[in-house]
Amino acid sequence: MHITELLKQTTGRQFSLEILPKPGMSTEENLLLYQKIFARKPLFVDVPYHAARSNSGFSGEKDSVLKARPKTKSLAETLIGRYALMPQPHILCTGFTPEETETVLLQLHQTGVRNLLLLRGDISGDKAPKPRQHAFAYQLVEQVKKLNNGINFRNEKSAFKTDFCIGVGGYPEPAENFELSVQYLKQKVAAGADFIITQFFFDNSRFFAFEKACRNAGISVPIFPGISPLVSLNLLQKLPAFFKVSVPAALQRQINNCTGKAELEETGIHWAVEQASELYEKEFKCVHFFALSPPRILEQVLSKLF
Repeated sequence: MHITELLKQTTGRQFSLEILPKPGMSTEENLLLYQKIFARKPLFVDVPYHAARSNSGFSGEKDSVLKARPKTKSLAETLIGRYALMPQPHILCTGFTPEETETVLLQLHQTGVRNLLLLRGDISGDKAPKPRQHAFAYQLVEQVKKLNNGINFRNEKSAFKTDFCIGVGGYPEPAENFELSVQYLKQKVAAGADFIITQFFFDNSRFFAFEKACRNAGISVPIFPGISPLVSLNLLQKLPAFFKVSVPAALQRQINNCTGKAELEETGIHWAVEQASELYEKEFKCVHFFALSPPRILEQVLSKLF
């Protein structure tokens, strides 16, 4: 089923979540970490793209150790078959040719995947782009939309027609001009996007301003607000530069007053609960939770919300 169809049918509070597969662990071992959360029946489960092997154990003094990560297809199959949940794999522009993308799309469709999140992906200066790879997410949306209509990446009639529901990313705190960012988002929706999931934020007022700007621009598709409990000082230091996300002064003061890890976690959990509660009260049916903190933290947040 499509996420947009399920959203229309649901009543009451719903949630979705992103999982973060750990390198060196199997598909089953990774998903077992989220078993208690899965029992709450999230609307869908977001499966980010990661390289097949990832660095682990880097300390600056020792060489990093490459460990395998579970493949997206394996995670999606297990989420569908064992947990009866809807996976939403990420598909990126960066690092993939249109032909490679189509191969992955057909494999995922055969697995039973019907929902995707299409993203440009991080641009890395140390890696040359693939030939003919899409430069922008709206081009990737166009490719998937064509395949839904039975047209392949060569603009030829395909032997197979897909049935994907297309999600794209939205940014309440864009690195570039806010108005221009909304226009880029409108371009992705015009290309065929069915819904939007925002980057996580810690200030609901920024999201409400973003949502209003989208509606004023004529964007009418569902928007899923994304949040994440902030329970790591290391992450706090990385937020502005890497994620382009600001921390409200009120939250920063509470964090500064924390005397230990337990108090910091309690502060992050409480802030996330307050954020989500306000979003639900404003009649946003589904709040999306990012995997920046351990599953046990999200379990505590959900236990206070449901």
